[in-house]
Amino acid sequence: MEKLNIKVVHLLLYPDFSEDIPKKNWQSTMWKQKKSLECWENMSHKFSSYIKRYTKVNRTELPIDTCAEPEIINDSKEFKNEPPVLSYGHYGAYRAHKEGILENFSEDVDILIIVEGDVVTDLSPDDFYNKIIEGYNISKTNDARLVTLAGPFFMGSWDDWWDKTTDLGDWYQVPHFTLGSTYMIMKNERENIINKLNNTKWHSPDIWLINNYHDTVPILTSKENVVYQLEGYSVLDYKEKDKWVVDNKENIDETKKMEKFNNIDEQRFWNDESNWTEGGHEWSGIFGTTENLWNKHLFDDIKDYRGKNILEIAPGFGRITQFLSILAGELIVVDMNDLCLRKTKEKLEHHVLAYIQNNGNNLPKVRDNSQDLVFSFDSFVHMHENVIDDYLKEINRVLVEGGRGFIHHSHLYQGSEYSFNNNGGRSNMNPERFRELVEKNGMKLIHQRPIKISEGNERWSAEDTISIFEK
Repeated sequence: MEKLNIKVVHLLLYPDFSEDIPKKNWQSTMWKQKKSLECWENMSHKFSSYIKRYTKVNRTELPIDTCAEPEIINDSKEFKNEPPVLSYGHYGAYRAHKEGILENFSEDVDILIIVEGDVVTDLSPDDFYNKIIEGYNISKTNDARLVTLAGPFFMGSWDDWWDKTTDLGDWYQVPHFTLGSTYMIMKNERENIINKLNNTKWHSPDIWLINNYHDTVPILTSKENVVYQLEGYSVLDYKEKDKWVVDNKENIDETKKMEKFNNIDEQRFWNDESNWTEGGHEWSGIFGTTENLWNKHLFDDIKDYRGKNILEIAPGFGRITQFLSILAGELIVVDMNDLCLRKTKEKLEHHVLAYIQNNGNNLPKVRDNSQDLVFSFDSFVHMHENVIDDYLKEINRVLVEGGRGFIHHSHLYQGSEYSFNNNGGRSNMNPERFRELVEKNGMKLIHQRPIKISEGNERWSAEDTISIFEK
C-alpha cells in the first residue's frame, strides 16, 4: 500500500484572548472548539502529522485595498451577519486558512487537510481515515485537486452547477464547493494554490475558494456530510449559528446564498444511549404498552399495506419497526443516528431489508417510485418546518403513484426554535402548515387526526397530529 504523507492543520483560536467578545458568546465558541479538539486529537494518530494552529481572534484588521469585494465590508463589531457582508471575523478566518496552507504545505506533503475549529465527525478514526484514502484514490483517477468532506454545498448564483456535476458513486465531481470547513488539497495543486494565495485578493474562505476555483480544475465533494460544524456563536457572523445545509437541486435565491436547516444537529441527541432508558418503550406509557399503541392507534391506518414495500424514517430503537417488519413485504429503515440503526438491527437483523444512514433530511439509496408506504412515528414531532419540507420532497420522490405517507408530527404554535426547550421536545408545526407542505410537494392530504401522547399539563395538551397523505 502506498505510504502517504497526510498532514492535518486544525485552525484554532487562543482561548485566553477573547478581546471584546461578550463572555457568553466566547464561551459558546470555546465549547465548539473544545469538542472539535477532542474529535481530532482522537484521530491524530491516523495521520503523518496533526498541527494545532492557534491565532488570536481578529477584532482589529479589516483591509480594504486587498479585499476582493470591499463594498460589502462592515466594520461594526455589533451587527449580526446578513449576507453578503465581510467582517473582522471573515478576514481573520481567511488569514488563518492562508497562513495554515503556506506554513504547512511543504513539498513532501501528499495531502494537506484544512480543518476549521468548530468541525467534528461522527466516524471512527479508522472509518474517517478510510474515507480520506477513498477520496485520495478517486482524486487520482479523476485528476482532482481539491476534495471537500462537508457534502455538496454550492452557491446559488451558478444555475448550471448540477449540469456540470458528475456522479462518481459516493462522490461528485463538481464545478466548485462551499463550505470550506474541511477540505483536502492534493500535492498536484500545491504550487497553484500557493500562487493564488500570494497573488489574489482576500474574501471569506468559502467565497475565496469559489472565486479562484469555480470550473477551473477537477474538484470532488463527498455525497454525504462526512464532517459538520457544531452549533454555537460564530465570530464571523456575530450570532448563534446552526448547521448549514443547501437544497442542492433547486435554484437558490442569490440574496439568501444558503438555506438553513435549524435543528438537524439537534437530533443527534438521540445518538446518546443514556437518553433511552427503556429502548423507546418509555414513551408508550399513556397507551399502556407499545403493543396497545400499535394495535389500537396505528395498525388500522396501515393494515392494507401487508406484503407491501414500506420505508420507516427515524425508527429509534425499533419500537414500531418490530411490527412494521411483520406487516411489510420489504422494509427499509432510514436514520441519521448510527446508534439507532445499530440498536434496530440488533433487534430485527435480516427482518429489515436495508438499514440506511442519512443526513437527517434525505432518503439516500432509496429508488424513485419504489415505496408503497412511508411511515414515521414519534420522530417528526422534533423536526423543524424546513427539515419536514425537505423530507416531504424526498417522500414524494420514493413513493409509487398512489402510495401514502403516515407521519406523526407536533401540534404546536409559537414555541421555541430550539425544540427541546418546548414541552415534549416538540417543534413548531401544526396541522394547517403540514397540509400546506404536503401540497407544496405535489401530494394531497387524505386525513388528519389528533393523538394524545401523554397526560400533559396546564400549559400543554400533549396532543400531536397524525397526517396521512397520498402521491
